[in-house]
Amino acid sequence: MIFSDWRQKSKGLQVSKSLLWEYDLTRFDWQRFRVIVMHRVVERRTGLKKSN
Repeated sequence: MIFSDWRQKSKGLQVSKSLLWEYDLTRFDWQRFRVIVMHRVVERRTGLKKSN
């Protein structure tokens, strides 16, 4: 499966706040809006950054 190793490859990555600028990320329901997040990341091919 294409995304079978997503946990391993996404370690240390964070979604950029600018990618979801119109949402309040302090109360953002990541599970509910997961399709929107994935759509934005794929559409813009950016928005992920390494966390410290």
